[in-house]
Amino acid sequence: MLAALQTEALQVLDAAGIQPAQVAKSPPRLLPHILRLPNWAFNRVAASMLRMDASARSSMWEDVQRGRTTEIDDLCGAVVRLAAAHGANAPRSAVMCRLMAEDRIGQRWSGPDLRRAIG
Repeated sequence: MLAALQTEALQVLDAAGIQPAQVAKSPPRLLPHILRLPNWAFNRVAASMLRMDASARSSMWEDVQRGRTTEIDDLCGAVVRLAAAHGANAPRSAVMCRLMAEDRIGQRWSGPDLRRAIG
């Protein structure tokens, strides 16, 4: 899902004429491709991304667990608004925003269920 949302965001940035900044070792346009690699290849290519404490959790995970507002609107919502401003669509980002607004993402979604919901 992350790769699909990143791909959509990159398409919207293109529509808006915005060049994304490089904040990781890999260029932004390669990240969705890296995320879609088979596990064995991803583990080799993204080894540095995988090195973390086994008990580490993202701030968004903590927000969901504690019932707090997440940064989804700052991320996916911004993509939706930018798309609308430039005559484009961001349907996956819009669904993610809707799911979070409905607090449905806090449910125990399986990967396939979330994939079906977002498309």
